[in-house]
Amino acid sequence: DDEEVSAVHRSNSTSSDMDTRRPISERILELKIYFDKHGKLPTPKSNKSLWRFCSKLRNNYENRKDRLSPQDLETLREIGFRWESKTTSRLNELKLHFDEHGHFDVSTSENSGLARYVANIRSAYNNWDGGTTGSATARKISDDTISELESIGFTWERSRPRRSPTEKRFKSFESRV
Repeated sequence: DDEEVSAVHRSNSTSSDMDTRRPISERILELKIYFDKHGKLPTPKSNKSLWRFCSKLRNNYENRKDRLSPQDLETLREIGFRWESKTTSRLNELKLHFDEHGHFDVSTSENSGLARYVANIRSAYNNWDGGTTGSATARKISDDTISELESIGFTWERSRPRRSPTEKRFKSFESRV
């Protein structure tokens, strides 16, 4: 499998900067090989070049869909490629949570992944400096993400107070009695 990926790289370019200039079908083949080997799509840590390709494909799908062959689309479908970004997916989850519960305070018992997202996004916002310093904290949240969250009425502060560990244990004990 690694040999196939290496052959794809060698046949087209020796520079990773050139990867984005290769034909889309070739990059999709490389993505499939990666998926077949690892059983999942790449992350920034596992394969930054392929992860960027996936991001660009999602972001530019409307402009590029005529460049995707039926075979490319089928390959992407087979590996479970999601056309929406993780941020869009989380926003949709958050909207559903709000519609069901009337607030944006997600508990870990309800949905641990979404709860972590909400905690991280609130923390990033509270440390956000408008992106002026270029610090790692400032880069965790973009203006677009802030706008999207505010468009759904997201509250940057918790609307419900957190329960103390004692209250949680009591609640748990109470439900068993």
